[in-house]
Amino acid sequence: MKSIITICLFFQTFIYSQTIKGIILDSITNKPLSTANISFTKNYGGTNSNLIGEYKINIENKQNDTLKISYTGFKPKLIPLNQYTENKIYNLDIKLELLENKIDEIVIIEKIKKYNLIEKLKTVNEGDIRMFAMTGGEYAFRFKNKKNEKGRLKNVKIHFRRNPKANKLSQYRVKFYSIDSITRKPDAYLLKKDIIISPKNKTYVYNLDVEEQKIPFLEDGIFVGVELIDPNNEINNGDIVGPGLKFTRGENQFSTYINYRGRKWNLCKDRDLVKNKCINILLDLTILRR
Repeated sequence: MKSIITICLFFQTFIYSQTIKGIILDSITNKPLSTANISFTKNYGGTNSNLIGEYKINIENKQNDTLKISYTGFKPKLIPLNQYTENKIYNLDIKLELLENKIDEIVIIEKIKKYNLIEKLKTVNEGDIRMFAMTGGEYAFRFKNKKNEKGRLKNVKIHFRRNPKANKLSQYRVKFYSIDSITRKPDAYLLKKDIIISPKNKTYVYNLDVEEQKIPFLEDGIFVGVELIDPNNEINNGDIVGPGLKFTRGENQFSTYINYRGRKWNLCKDRDLVKNKCINILLDLTILRR
């Protein structure tokens, strides 16, 4: 009898655990936003909306925390959790507003200009460093503009490393940012839409053509971010995904920032202790100049 009571209590707790679910929507079109990030501002953990905008997140013991919902090109939204105190499932559809920022005018102007000279920029590469990204983790590398002349992106080369133990294929979201003039962290979106790629699980260089997107290469340089995503919420604890991002040593300064599900940017200060070199994500850019 005691075992039966324990089982009943377990199922009751599971069924009525504090959960919020709903759909992430564009506030103007009411269209679902797929792979929007949902995270806690104080605690780690989070999820993302699926391909039809649906999400579900457990908020048990998180009443003193806040949910942050973010999506490329939209204003982040904060939802305090102190109003959700009952053990039940809350239905909450969330609408995000389009983001307008100071860089928009520059982006529009740069789209009109014509560029034809080619220049290549690369992360300094002195060996393969094994590092693993978690789902929702984004690495952004700062490309300097040593000529201080505006240009336009032609393509991005992302270096991948095969994971022989993978049981799930990785998918990644690629983003482009301006550089904050004070903090030097990633700032405004230079492209307000998702670019999602599905690389093969092998060691190779993925060539992403972005010339038609007309993304400006600013006088101060730009950040290119790569985020590991799970559009269908299929990756479970214990799963191993591949391919992984390649990291390398060689730079004399830290140029990579990391962000988890849109929470905040932190400088990645990993260093190769043997070579005493900074570790950064391995990316290449091809720039068009006038």
